Amino acid sequence: THSGKGLLCIKHIKVPEGERGIPTLAIWGTDDSTVLYQGTEQLLQAIPQAQLLTIKKGGHNITYMQPSIVGPSITDFLSQSAAP
Repeated sequence: THSGKGLLCIKHIKVPEGERGIPTLAIWGTDDSTVLYQGTEQLLQAIPQAQLLTIKKGGHNITYMQPSIVGPSITDFLSQSAAP
């Protein structure tokens, strides 16, 4: 990405999920050069109830490159979120 700063800075995004307490799963690769991993701190501040799944050495395309990690994690999260 340009200047190594990433394409997107999470601190400029308004996150209504944080205000509403909506269960949230953030899946982030440590080597994401589009949305830098450093943004996880701001994301977790904006959405305090969020669960963070960190994929070491994962890039921006983690859903395609590591489906065996991402898929079950999403399924588990949805199962837990749907439970009464």
